[in-house]
Amino acid sequence: MQSLELRELDKKQIEDIENLEEACKNYDKTKGSAFLSNEINFNKEINCFFLLYEEEILVSFLAMFIPTSQQAEISTYTLPEKRKKGFFKILLESAINELRKYDVREILFVHEPSSNDGRLTLRKFNVKYDFSEYLLVYKKDKFTKAQNKLKLYQIINQDVDEIAKLHIDIFNKTLEEGKAIVNRAIESKDRISYMAKVDNEIVGICSISLEGGNAFICGLGISTKYRGLGYGKEILSKGIEKALTLDIKDIYLEVDSKNHTAYNLYINNGFIIKTQLDYYRFII
Repeated sequence: MQSLELRELDKKQIEDIENLEEACKNYDKTKGSAFLSNEINFNKEINCFFLLYEEEILVSFLAMFIPTSQQAEISTYTLPEKRKKGFFKILLESAINELRKYDVREILFVHEPSSNDGRLTLRKFNVKYDFSEYLLVYKKDKFTKAQNKLKLYQIINQDVDEIAKLHIDIFNKTLEEGKAIVNRAIESKDRISYMAKVDNEIVGICSISLEGGNAFICGLGISTKYRGLGYGKEILSKGIEKALTLDIKDIYLEVDSKNHTAYNLYINNGFIIKTQLDYYRFII
């Protein structure tokens, strides 16, 4: 048995993970995939990928998405025929030890309702259901060109302070958290962040993240001063327009099941539900 703890993945490891995910999806009737980049993690020095090999076969894998120091989102996969052998426990213990080094004290386990084995595993831990998200995929035949009230401009270093203040207004972040998020997005090779302007006023922001040949629209938000004026729909449309110019297969986004306003915006503008993700909180 070979165990790997990594910050980044090479091409062969990504291929092994995708093969493992496909086997699990077929068995569990699931549709989601783990995020295989550390670009948005609050600290890129953290080992966030944990792999177990038997000879040349990847039998179990755990990924951590850690955008803030408060919590880590964990996704995990084990070959169906290799389950109930303690592999998940081995990987989880390694992940927890790594998180403790950086004082991250909470975990959110990501679970799809169709995975019975996943549900049984979570029951063994003192976890509490926290919330659900929908993974939505865009139906490209629904595309309609955006109006021209606003324009998207790529965020650059000179914009950090102003955009960080928007994160306070939109997402209730601290100024320090906002600056860290904006700087990581600018530095990322897989993410493009935009500000939306109307008459030289910034009304909102959004980002496009590239992963696995797909585009993910994320971090879409409208300044509280400009809500209720239709800018959310227009920023979404402009973001889709930008994504469609890239070499991608599909466009995705995630929305909290409790955020009815955002959910209705996306559903009414060409997105459909691909899968539901349930999150269970665990205190380390």
